[in-house]
Amino acid sequence: GEEEKHEVQEFPMERVVSCVVEHITSPTLSTQRWSAATVRNLLILSPASLRALTETGGLMILASLVCGQDDDTKAHAASALQTAVTNSEYDQDLLGAIAHSLDYSLVPQLLSPAAATEHICATSSSFLGTLLLPLTCISPSPL
Repeated sequence: GEEEKHEVQEFPMERVVSCVVEHITSPTLSTQRWSAATVRNLLILSPASLRALTETGGLMILASLVCGQDDDTKAHAASALQTAVTNSEYDQDLLGAIAHSLDYSLVPQLLSPAAATEHICATSSSFLGTLLLPLTCISPSPL
């Protein structure tokens, strides 16, 4: 038999990422998990998705999920952020956006009284450890 050839359509990555980011803020936990995992896959499949994720505010949302209560959602969000750092190719603007998102979301968590619990500190320090090395190439911005 003759094999069918399927034409692969290119989707505008900005629109795809924007749709997924909208679902990250869903009140449904399973939708948040799915969205965070999908972002990671998009980052792996398309370099353009990182810039789109930055422009849609998705980095900030992912960083906030790392501080959430659900371990699975935190793991998916952390994995997506780690993939973002890896795929940034040390682009100063992209790494700066990732660092800013983490600073905005994680630092208040680490400074809060709740951070005294062993679980939060262990999770935060483990996650920060996976991200800090690539972020050290960012030159400090003048104040």
